[in-house]
Amino acid sequence: RVGPELTARLEADLRAPAPDRAAEIRAAAADASPGLALRLWPTLRLILANGTGAFAPRAARLRDGAGRGVPVLSTILAASEGLMGVGLEPSDDGGSAYCLVPRAMFFEFLPVGAAADATTLLADELTEGHAYELVVTTLGGLCRYRIGDVVEFRGRHGRAPVCKFRYRAGQVLNVRGEKMSEEALQRAVDSALGPVVFAATECHDTASAPGYDVLVAGTVSLDASEQLDDALCAENDVFAGWRAKGAIAATRVVEVEPDAFDELRRRKCAATGSSQQYKQPRVLTRPEDVALLRRRRDEPANEEPAPGTLRAVAVWARRHA
Repeated sequence: RVGPELTARLEADLRAPAPDRAAEIRAAAADASPGLALRLWPTLRLILANGTGAFAPRAARLRDGAGRGVPVLSTILAASEGLMGVGLEPSDDGGSAYCLVPRAMFFEFLPVGAAADATTLLADELTEGHAYELVVTTLGGLCRYRIGDVVEFRGRHGRAPVCKFRYRAGQVLNVRGEKMSEEALQRAVDSALGPVVFAATECHDTASAPGYDVLVAGTVSLDASEQLDDALCAENDVFAGWRAKGAIAATRVVEVEPDAFDELRRRKCAATGSSQQYKQPRVLTRPEDVALLRRRRDEPANEEPAPGTLRAVAVWARRHA
């Protein structure tokens, strides 16, 4: 325990003004180049952050921007329901595999693509390389709960299964039975557009055929829609077949305001009361969310940027320059 004498010293030091440190922070934030984290904390060795699934694009931005030069590691697989797995060898590219913790929950595995009445499998019945949706029974009382996480079985650590997170089961685009998963969507976007912040939605407003609209923060190239459409065809043969027949319309890339996704996050967190529970969806199903991101590019943004975002840091730096 921290004794009263040390507590008093710490409180005095922390509450005292530090003009020299304030000047260092102001100078570091005013520099728009990547590597803000190391400018603020030169001895920083690593950043612990979720870099899988819906968090992968944000982790990529962190690696290329403020966190450049510092490993960004995702060391645990967890959900609102509790701890599920531990990364034994976390990697900086977000591709970590996790050893499921046997005493944290009881795990069952539902093969992806199985019939609705299919029997779940236990850990000793898994096939390496196959994908499964997790079904958990928790110490808190949830019984055989499908949490929606799809993992790939990679092997074992002792007798415990080692899995890699793949995608969320509900995040699927499906206008003609093609079932484009968020994992395939992310790979296509990475290939065609690079590390951008985006969300996709099914579009049924064309007279000829349904398709996808992919909303991207910022500016993209003039041929972005064509490049992404080709990348999606490469990822999903069923999608490619329907595209060739004209039964699925060409994919459209739509530019939105750079801070539109921050505004969506802010409103979602205000509604739920917890920023820790928010996961940036890559597939949008609520019309009001799509409408928010589609706001006119010349519409003024009067609200303050979300705390902790790069835009918030830039605004702070300009105000205190």
